Amino acid sequence: DEEWDKIDCDPAGMPEEQIQQPPVWQAAVRVPVETAVEAVEAAQKPNMPRRGVEILVGAGAFVQDRIADYSRAVADMAAPDYWEKDSGHMECVACSVTLTDAVPDNVDGPDGQRRKHHCRACGRLVCFQCSSGRRKVPSRGWQEEVRVCDLCVPKPDPL
Repeated sequence: DEEWDKIDCDPAGMPEEQIQQPPVWQAAVRVPVETAVEAVEAAQKPNMPRRGVEILVGAGAFVQDRIADYSRAVADMAAPDYWEKDSGHMECVACSVTLTDAVPDNVDGPDGQRRKHHCRACGRLVCFQCSSGRRKVPSRGWQEEVRVCDLCVPKPDPL
């Protein structure tokens, strides 16, 4: 059996009955101890520093991916019920461009991605270009003008 070094996620004092299933708070980021040991040993061998670095980079990417998964799960739990989940597809419903959190607002990323937003009327994921409209959405509790997608802007009042 493989030995594991375990980093547990703290429920931040949330009562257990409020934790959604599967319990993301109890999920763990696990990295095999052998991976770190192998990386250090490989880096110490005469012609092997590159392999050691590759192993460490791979382990770092693994941890980074788990942290991103955790962040999306927390965002999904905090979002209004009618919003499309961040952990689902990441494509604008209006123009089909790929959405991400990794680029600043109001700019296109290097691969054409755009920052994701939620329409406050329908809750779907949209890019900044397809959600430039602002309207009150009293049916969803938004009494002030808020971001609304181009598909919801022409809908009759009240939203």
